[in-house]
Amino acid sequence: MNIYQVDRVDGTFRCGWLRPDLSPAAITARLGFPPVANDHEWKVTMEWYCRVDGALAAVWDYKGTRWSYYGPRNIMLRLFPEHVVPATATDVPYHAPLRWRYDLGLGR
Repeated sequence: MNIYQVDRVDGTFRCGWLRPDLSPAAITARLGFPPVANDHEWKVTMEWYCRVDGALAAVWDYKGTRWSYYGPRNIMLRLFPEHVVPATATDVPYHAPLRWRYDLGLGR
């Protein structure tokens, strides 16, 4: 798996959750880099932006709720197989890319 850090991923939205028992140190170890400098500390305590096999992805802690992610679910399942919370139709916003909705078996 090819993982590298990017400075920013604009337009992120929650695509799913990772279990809250996942530690920041474990995320850093798996991705291979520390969280990025946070420019909106009033809502996000820490965040990581990256490309994984070409796909943009992000993991963040929104107001202490631990952990939201952006990116294709299959990527997160490969990165954090024991920590991805099972998907339901309400996990993915309707405006999520259609290919992600199909990956989750949600159709249109």
